[in-house]
Amino acid sequence: MATEIEQHATDLLERLYECHKIGGNSREVLAAYLRAEELDREYGETLIRLLETNGYVEAFHTLGGAIPTIKAAGIQAVQQLQADRADPKIRTGNLRTAMLLWLDEQEEKGSAPVTWAAFAKSDEHRADYSERQIRHAAEYLYENQLTKAVRAMGADNGWIRPVLTVAGRTCVSDFGGDVNEYLNRGAVRPVANHSTTNTTVHITDNHGNVSVAGQDFAQAITHTGLDAELILNVLELAGGTHQLAPTLKLPADDERRLVETADELHAEASSGKPDRGRIRQLVEKIYDGVKKAAPTVAQKTLEALAEGSIKALTGG
Repeated sequence: MATEIEQHATDLLERLYECHKIGGNSREVLAAYLRAEELDREYGETLIRLLETNGYVEAFHTLGGAIPTIKAAGIQAVQQLQADRADPKIRTGNLRTAMLLWLDEQEEKGSAPVTWAAFAKSDEHRADYSERQIRHAAEYLYENQLTKAVRAMGADNGWIRPVLTVAGRTCVSDFGGDVNEYLNRGAVRPVANHSTTNTTVHITDNHGNVSVAGQDFAQAITHTGLDAELILNVLELAGGTHQLAPTLKLPADDERRLVETADELHAEASSGKPDRGRIRQLVEKIYDGVKKAAPTVAQKTLEALAEGSIKALTGG
């Protein structure tokens, strides 16, 4: 579940993206966002620094405040986020989560909703989902025993007087309201023996919030003889390089070779039997390529990731 500052950073980045599309004034966009969310200027500077660190914006800092400019990586991240929101599967999962969290909020306030219509009319969700979608989600939560409700002739199951069950509260408290994760919590377990470790690598979170690696992939990896943490570091380097390479302003051939190397590194690291020597060769190749770029936030981020992977590989 995204933290408060992560959610604000994501929301602000989307507004900077819309500003970029129309050629607007990014400083005014930042000021308007802070006013609307009742955030002070210092908090705004923190948001900009977070986005800078992740390579999504660059900012010119003045006495009057930061003037942020969205970068290529930020544009790509917002476009991916918006594409995810349009995906029916992701939208449905997000709706179920939102409904459980909303119901938990109502219970905390001591308010028992008569029907889910109150959720549909709330400012936060009014424009996001149709009543039909909400009714289907309410039925799903009810049938999976995450909620209970009064049954009435002609009414959809789960619609009238919904309340959380013990399972529903557990889903909220232990899984952040992620219904799919809760219902499938026992389906897959990491398996380990003397030579093989299974691990799942998530580069972005389940709610589509942007992260430094920026590629929304989650892949089960079986590897032999290599530490899971090492594989995670290498995959983060590969994903980050693929995403941030266009922002480094390298010559076209150098950028192409860097992206190709990142793709090779990802393929090798996620293969059934990754070769340590080959991984080290590719990591060092990325490191050399990144060092050719001018020092920017993105360049420093990738350089640090590469150095960390080299250190893990060499045991330094």
